[in-house]
Amino acid sequence: MYSFLTIGKKVRKLRAKKNMSQVELAYLIDVSPSYIVYLEKGLKSMSLETLIKVANVFQVTTDMLLSDCLVGNQSIVVKEMAELLEGCSVYECRIIVENARNLKEVLVENRVIK
Repeated sequence: MYSFLTIGKKVRKLRAKKNMSQVELAYLIDVSPSYIVYLEKGLKSMSLETLIKVANVFQVTTDMLLSDCLVGNQSIVVKEMAELLEGCSVYECRIIVENARNLKEVLVENRVIK
């Protein structure tokens, strides 16, 4: 189930990273400053239009804003990885896994949202 609080926390972290006030963000996405307060506290939801505006302001994808809110998100990724490895030799699988480990390291070091 999706969580308004999870999305709100991401918005707050992205806004803070850009040293942007709630008033500035509200202006950029054409909502009231109080709406931003409620959004960041998880008390309000966003329309699709507002979600897209927020993503555009922070130059992130809507997937990034929603990724932790999707039901079964991890099981979907596990299935996709299994499908990716299907038909690969053991050697190819090891190379893919090693690359995935290295990529994970880089992603964790450079994580936008923690």
